[in-house]
Amino acid sequence: MIVFENASLRADGGFEQE
Repeated sequence: MIVFENASLRADGGFEQE
């Protein structure tokens, strides 16, 4: 579920751009 976490991180800060 990297996409799901990526979307959350991106909305939060996007420090994990994978």
